[in-house]
Amino acid sequence: MIECLRRWCLSIDEKITKKHLIHDPKIDLLQKDKIKLLKLIWREMCDVQSDLPMSHDGYLKLYQLSKPEIQCDVLLVDEAQDSNLVTLDIFLRHKGKKILVGDENQAIYHWRGANNAIEQCNADKEFFLTTSFRFGKNIAAIANTLLFNFKDVDLPITGFRASDGVMGSGDFTGQKAFIARTNGTLFEKALESVESNQSIHFLGNASGYSVFLEGLKDVFYLSTNDRGKIKDIYISSFDNYYDFRDVVNHKDHPEVEFQSRIRIVEKYKDKFFDAISKIQDNIVPREDADIILATAHKSKGSEFDNVILADDYPSLLSDGHLKQDVLIAEVNLLYVAATRAKKILQVNRQIIDVLNVLEGKEEVIKYLANNNSLTSS
Repeated sequence: MIECLRRWCLSIDEKITKKHLIHDPKIDLLQKDKIKLLKLIWREMCDVQSDLPMSHDGYLKLYQLSKPEIQCDVLLVDEAQDSNLVTLDIFLRHKGKKILVGDENQAIYHWRGANNAIEQCNADKEFFLTTSFRFGKNIAAIANTLLFNFKDVDLPITGFRASDGVMGSGDFTGQKAFIARTNGTLFEKALESVESNQSIHFLGNASGYSVFLEGLKDVFYLSTNDRGKIKDIYISSFDNYYDFRDVVNHKDHPEVEFQSRIRIVEKYKDKFFDAISKIQDNIVPREDADIILATAHKSKGSEFDNVILADDYPSLLSDGHLKQDVLIAEVNLLYVAATRAKKILQVNRQIIDVLNVLEGKEEVIKYLANNNSLTSS
């Protein structure tokens, strides 16, 4: 029911209707009764005397329902590619000049309701910024390889920095940022780093990662049938661990993040809590860390001198060829992760596989400059 309410909060609809409902076999109610229940929950969320909290999506919805007109000469929305319909509705009500700023290639939040405002609006004027002051021609070449082979992109990115480097393997000095697709991979990298006497830091402070660790514990408690300790409502809704695993591993709709949690729980078993303690006891401030750990989603908006990409991103190949039906959100996510680097980018297996397929083709010659040696890494 919470997800149904969230769907309404992210829509521009004024009323909750059956279009916002999601089939849930665990809730045996008629449609009209579900709608009544959702309206009751919403009233409770809006009641300051109620213990039911108002969500971030909820108070934005409240503001949008008030039909606000922001009084200013110019209204600008940054990161417009990740705006949702509610934000867009508020933006479009403005009577003055409106400016959208964003990069469609960095649209990575569709899963939480983002609806790319850039695509929704017909601009009077468009301006393109294709030069990056973060990195040079080599990291730009990797970015262009992703964009030109998997997306309908017309303008290449140009690197402005005097020098940068791309490598397929090996070691290098200096602080490194390890950017992974899932929190589960970060967990294993953190443990590996600690056991190698390297200091670690989780981007966005350790408290943010603690939320993941708590969720990880919930999966563990479900696996041991210790249901009284489970805090997450979604995880506790499953009758047993095996049902949860079946849903997470569904062949048509796999849940990547939960899959990584299952992998950790089943890998460490009796050593699970010892592993968590080792990680928590060895977190240091960012400036003191040997390795900064971040998911690709968390890394957006940040930059690092040196970046290592984890190998847990989805493959961009199918039967030895570039995928024709690749999920654009996954290409965007890999593009975001790769372009966090300023000086050195160590690419992952997924990118190297693409380079191997493209070896000798015009795309590689044109966009990879002096990095053709990567194809043999």
